[in-house]
Amino acid sequence: MFKIIWVFIIAGMCFCKKTENLSIQEILAYGNGTWSSISDGFGGNSIEFKSSGDFIALKTEELLYLEGKGKYKIENEEIALSIEKEENQAPDQGKFDKKQFKCKLINQKEDIEFEYKLACGNQGDYYSRNLLSLDRAKKYLSKYEVLSMPTTKGKTIDNANFRIEPYDKGKLISCSFHKDNTGNDAPAEKTFIPKDRYIEILAKTKDKFKVQKWENYWYYIYVPTAVYEGENCGGINKGWVYGEFISF
Repeated sequence: MFKIIWVFIIAGMCFCKKTENLSIQEILAYGNGTWSSISDGFGGNSIEFKSSGDFIALKTEELLYLEGKGKYKIENEEIALSIEKEENQAPDQGKFDKKQFKCKLINQKEDIEFEYKLACGNQGDYYSRNLLSLDRAKKYLSKYEVLSMPTTKGKTIDNANFRIEPYDKGKLISCSFHKDNTGNDAPAEKTFIPKDRYIEILAKTKDKFKVQKWENYWYYIYVPTAVYEGENCGGINKGWVYGEFISF
């Protein structure tokens, strides 16, 4: 029987206000108003929203630091952005792919790390560190003692079952992978993460649990997928794997 206790340690920031009482614009501009992409390497993109209707977009790579300023407005629950001015502060003379694009604010009902996702189509997805709701996390993790961890790179050392909840009968998550990280063909539409696949570790159970002959923690992880190659986990890229099958 799991303890009905909740412990969740946030590294630096938490959002405790009820977001259902906020408008889309208030959610976008909450805190410092910064929404960032998740990057596996150097650089990344971000958008900083102002309550005035202004925004600043940043695109950074190894030799690129591109800043775009413009206006945004809410249109039928979509956010329409228009970059009006670009400034390049690095040797690489890059440009924004699009100066006008639209995003949609999505409430991620099953996600404990980010309460909202800003989905901007071909421009990618953005997340706000200011919108982590302790109330939501408590709702979804009320049966388990869970400790957050600094985001850590890891790897599966064997095929690892991928589950919604941290126990050995938890519902399995189906994913499609074309290749593993060694370049070998990986099974498609399986409920496990193939061996030698890189992952990001976000949290773990406070206590170890016995599964078959092992005794280890359950880890809450994010699985990067190459969406442009058709890889996906049905929109659920975060879940639990047993610690016996990963290294970090």
